[in-house]
Amino acid sequence: MAVMKALRQLIRISAAPWAAALLLSAAWPAVAADVTVLSVRVMEGKLTDRVTIGAPGPLRVSFPGGAIEQSRVTMTVDGPSVLILTYGDKTVRAPAPLTITPVSEGTVLTVTAPGDQHRYRGGLTVSVEKGAIILINTVPLEEYLLSVVPAELTTTEPAALEAQAILSRTFATKNRRRHGGWDLCDLTHCQHYAGVDTETALGTRAVKATERLIVTYDGAPAEVFYHSSSGGMITSPAYVWGGPPVPYLVPVRDALNGRELSGKSPDFIWSFVVGRESLLAALSEAVGAPVTGITVTDRDPSGRAAKVRLAGVGREIMGEEFRIIVCRRFGWGSLKSTLFELKEKDGSLRFDGKGLGHGVGMSQWGAVELARMGKDYRQIIDFYFPGTKVERPVR
Repeated sequence: MAVMKALRQLIRISAAPWAAALLLSAAWPAVAADVTVLSVRVMEGKLTDRVTIGAPGPLRVSFPGGAIEQSRVTMTVDGPSVLILTYGDKTVRAPAPLTITPVSEGTVLTVTAPGDQHRYRGGLTVSVEKGAIILINTVPLEEYLLSVVPAELTTTEPAALEAQAILSRTFATKNRRRHGGWDLCDLTHCQHYAGVDTETALGTRAVKATERLIVTYDGAPAEVFYHSSSGGMITSPAYVWGGPPVPYLVPVRDALNGRELSGKSPDFIWSFVVGRESLLAALSEAVGAPVTGITVTDRDPSGRAAKVRLAGVGREIMGEEFRIIVCRRFGWGSLKSTLFELKEKDGSLRFDGKGLGHGVGMSQWGAVELARMGKDYRQIIDFYFPGTKVERPVR
């Protein structure tokens, strides 16, 4: 009940755009405070100028100058910052932004848009941008994780799910206000979040078993990353995205007692073949100049392509940037990692590689294998983030 009271108080305090996000975005003072509520933009790119929000019980829809209580409301954009609210046989013209909160705690909101539907815990802020509706889900952190953990990792190994829960909680805590007006998006750019429909009993159990636990380093929330499969080697974020080295994120073998921890991943070994001219055209479009060839000029200690030279433009790009360009054109299952060897033959380029993802932090396949070897969540996190601690922030 305390969470619902807090949400209603936020609504009363301010009617400014993204009020909940702004009021909940205080800077994190090391481990001396606790994040309890997040603002997450949901269904980005899936919303047009019309959406319907409903629930099993009454909802309070508040907007500058008024409020209504209904269990189902359809909202249609009518101008740069105005929504037409339709409920039953009535309509109300309401200025945006408006907020929607359940009258009873625990009520789940159903959001229906053309061709898409999701259910969310918590409340919603509704705004308008360029003729389209924007939805921000204001949701308690622990309830956000109920969706994220099973969406990010599918396994029946409790210890691996618990490690994932701790990392996902740490990421959300560390990355407050990542998008300015709201904390996080619901895509893999942040963490995959689809609401109630991705929740599972095992995921819920993992979240509850690790309640409020985060990874810390030197008294502050740690910078954490995870990926699907390492291909046998973990790397450092400095080699992937640039920036200073992080002492607990270093290139290491993803193996224990002679066992390849990510070896059972279907992406442990892969190959990708593409026409040379097709790939060069994609690169040329991405950089805005004709690219005539590619060469891996630097590899990091894990063996990944750290830098790729683009012939014809006299430019080097990070290996991960190269991978993202390729994947955006040819699909996210094409160039699965930068841990590859490159060969050219008969007008085609062949990439023989290992692993899936950027290779920084925890390998999810590795975490599952460690769990199968009897390791608990603390041992899994210690393996991938040496020198860190797992602890609860002080409220």
